This record gives sequence, C-alpha cells and structure tokens, in this order.
Amino acid sequence: EGHEPAKKHMRTAEKSSSTPTSNAVSKDEEATAEARESKGSGRGSTSEKEKQGAGHEASALEKSAVLTEGEAKAEGAAKESKQQPKNPADAAKKRPATSNEEAVLEDTKVAATHDQNGDEMALALEKAAAKIESENAGPAPKREEAKLEHEAATEAAPTDKAAAPKHQEIVAESTPEGERAAPKSEEGAARDAEGGRTGEKVARAEEKLNDGCAAPGASCLESKCCQAPGHQCFTKDAWWGQCMESCTPGPNVLDQSSPSPWECKALGPRTPGESASCSKDGEDCSKTQCCESPGTQCFRKNAFWATCRAECTPGPNPLEDDWKPWSCEALGPRTPAAAPWVKSKCAVGGEKCTDKGCCAEPGHQCYTQSPYYAKCRPSCTPGQKDNAWEPAWECKEVGMRTPDRFEGEGVEKGVVKKWVVDRCSGAGENCLETQCCHAVNHQCFAKNEFWGSCREDCSTEPDPNDGNYSWSCKPLGPRSWGLAIKGFPSLYCFSLFMPEGYEGPLLK
Repeated sequence: EGHEPAKKHMRTAEKSSSTPTSNAVSKDEEATAEARESKGSGRGSTSEKEKQGAGHEASALEKSAVLTEGEAKAEGAAKESKQQPKNPADAAKKRPATSNEEAVLEDTKVAATHDQNGDEMALALEKAAAKIESENAGPAPKREEAKLEHEAATEAAPTDKAAAPKHQEIVAESTPEGERAAPKSEEGAARDAEGGRTGEKVARAEEKLNDGCAAPGASCLESKCCQAPGHQCFTKDAWWGQCMESCTPGPNVLDQSSPSPWECKALGPRTPGESASCSKDGEDCSKTQCCESPGTQCFRKNAFWATCRAECTPGPNPLEDDWKPWSCEALGPRTPAAAPWVKSKCAVGGEKCTDKGCCAEPGHQCYTQSPYYAKCRPSCTPGQKDNAWEPAWECKEVGMRTPDRFEGEGVEKGVVKKWVVDRCSGAGENCLETQCCHAVNHQCFAKNEFWGSCREDCSTEPDPNDGNYSWSCKPLGPRSWGLAIKGFPSLYCFSLFMPEGYEGPLLK
C-alpha cells in the first residue's frame, strides 16, 4: 500500500528468522519506534491506519515467534550442559550397555571430545578400531597367546637378566622351533604402545603362562612345563609325559595304566621352588592338602580337622575315639599306591629282579649283590653277607621301590573303640541316628526318613518280611567288621582230640 512503516516491519520479521536472537530483538525495537513516530505524525486515512495496525500486529506475532524459538534453544543448551557429565568415565556409566564394539568407540569418542582436539580424536578412534579388529580376529590358542603376551611384555621391560629369567626360559624351552619365527620386537613394541604398563603385562603374561602348564597327573608333552614347584616333565614314550619330582627308567610301579617302561626324558625346565611337604598319617592335612603315605587321601572331618586316610565313608569312624561323623570331603590329590599289575609282572621272592626291574611284594626294592645277580629285599647295607661263603652285597638300586600299599586295598580295619559297643545299633534297632552297626559285615540302610536298620544287603523291591513296603536302601555310615574290642582280626581257640581214645570221653 506504500506505507513504509508497515513494509519495514515485514522486512524486519523476515530478517529476524535467519539472524541470531539478539539481532532480531534490536531490529524489532527499531521498527516499533519508527511505527510510533509514523503514528504520531498523523499521516494516512483511517483505513490506512487500520492497515498499518495490522502490519504492527503481524510484526509483533513474528517477533514473539522468534523470541520463543531463541529462548527454547537457549533453555535446551543449558539443560544439555547441566546433564553432560564432567568426567568421561561418568558418561560411560550413564549410557546403556551395548555391544563390545559400540562400547569401545563410544568411550573413545567421549574421552576425545573432552580433549577438544581433532588430532587426538582421530588417533583415539584409530586405536579403538585396531582393538576391535584384533578382537574380531578370534583368540589364538591359549599357550600361543600366553607366549606372545609374555614376549611382548618382556621385550619392553628393562633388559635386566636377573629380573625374570625363569619365565623367559620356560617360553623358550616350551615353544617349538617353528613358532619362534614371529618377530618379537615388533610385536612387543606394538603391544607396549597400546598398553603402556609393562609391569602389568608381564604379570598377566606370567599368569597365563602358568595356567598353560600341566597340573599333577596331566600330560605335559605339549606344554613341557609343570605347575607344581620342584616338578619336572618326564616322558614315558612318544605319546605320554607327566610331571613328577623324579623318574627312574623302567617300569613305574605307580603307573596305574600299564607296566610299559618309562624312558624318563626330561622336557623343558624344572619348575622353580621346592616340592610341597605333605602330611604324615595322623597329622592335620587341612593346609597341606596332600599325604605322604602312598594310597592315601586328605579327607575332612569337619571345619577343624582333616587327616590322611586310605578311604572315607561319611559317618562315624569306629577306629577313633570321637564318634562324631565325618563329612569325608576330599582335599587335594590322592597319593598313588602300587598299581594292580605289579603283583603279576614284577619279581617275586628270591627271583632275579634285574630283568623285570621291580618287586611284587609291598615295601621291597630290587638290590644288586653283584653285576650278575639281584634280589628284592626290604633293605640293603653295602658289604653285608647273608652267609659267610656268599659275596658281599653291592646294594645298587634297580628300578623303583614298591609302596607299602596297593591301590584299592586300603580298607581300614582294626581294634574298634569302646563307644562302638554302647552307641552303635544291634539287630532290629533303628540306626538312622547312630549310622553304625554291631554285627560283622552289617551296614545301616535307610528305609525312609523315619527308619533304618542294620542289614548285610538291601533291595529296593517290596520286602515280604516288612509288609511289602519298599526301602530306599540309602547306606549310612561304614560297614561293620564286628566288635573287635580286644584285637583284630578276631582269633578263635580250637581244641584237637582223638574221639576214639581217652580224650573223647574227657571232653564230653
């Protein structure tokens, strides 16, 4: 309509939508001031004034919209700055758990954003991508992974040979020649650059390396190292090797699998340290968790006592003064006894034992008398003579000594304690609480949760002697060997007589 004030208001409104809030406010104020001057001058008719007022109203509405949008943006920015955690670690805690890759990239972005440095951001993302790529590549075999980490850590560590030579020897000795071709220096440099804590890497690598070594009784052909201190990996043949303190070539009387001779070739280094000192019979083995006597195992009675026994049945032990029951929890490994094949494959009595290299009798060792003869004996003193006309004994040991006990023959029997007579159950009595019996070869069997009885055997079929009720036949406590309170085994006195002579009528 040619009214300049209205046109100015419209132009001001259009410009304000594309300029910052502060500029929009200042220009609208100028437009309002000009409109007031125009109104005060009295120019234009009534219709023109109405149109001018309409222009003012449109400008005011536009101004209000611009101010509202600016205030909303300002309030949103303020809230976002308040909610933004100051610490990148806090940001990582607040976000929900995602996949491994998303977590690595997101944490790296948060840390780099706080640094506000584009170069650091790019470098951090590059490291994160490399880490994800290495994880997606799949884990290497456990032994190889431990070896590489240990080499990487020790490469970056100070070159002090006295610092950790033992584990370096283990890695070198236990790694096949073909695997040593990997460039250790480049690998070590890359890993140290990523980690930055050489000491922690060495400790972690040593832990993995130890986990890769063979446990007692396990094969050590691949690892060529042992977990137990003082143990060495020895070979039996091309298919088996085992960690032991020592190895004597020939038949191993402790080998439960076969009488095939051991070659006793040492593989790898001996594990540093001294072998564990195991407990003797009658000692508490809670801490050592190993036994000195062959064919025994450390069993726990309760929280306060454990000792070495050949076998253990939960319940009371008639051989000890305390009638309170045993839990019979096994602690540590079992000390092996002589293998069953020893009785039939090894030398017996005065048989020459040089060729067989072992003895069938418990507690015997093969000793040489001369280069031409050897015999199994319990002991031998060099220079001794069994007879004056015989040559003196050299007493050189051949093979291993046979243990005092054979595997599977460690049944504990002997004189029972007096509480057995008073506390244990007789025929027809409920033995659920006592869990022990008087009669020879009787065992306490449970019928149900309310009743149990001493019997030689038990069947879960309906019992015709008990109203056809079924028994659970759960065994409770040890099997009895009788009331041997004076001696074991029990002895009987037999009197022999001639019934046709005078002795017959006397005995009658």
